[in-house]
Amino acid sequence: MGFQKVYLPNIMYIKIKKINTKLDKNENKFYKIKRSLFVVFLSNTYRKINTMKECVAYAV
Repeated sequence: MGFQKVYLPNIMYIKIKKINTKLDKNENKFYKIKRSLFVVFLSNTYRKINTMKECVAYAV
């Protein structure tokens, strides 16, 4: 598959080393992520990822 780039206006790229579990409050499901992610925030302000729908994440 490889690494895919997405070009969006007004985004921030943040590298997150290890995320073990992520709770999506809308879906009430736990997402287990064991690899490093590049998280692309869709807004200028930094905020905590509450749902997986708020960002675009890349496994690297």
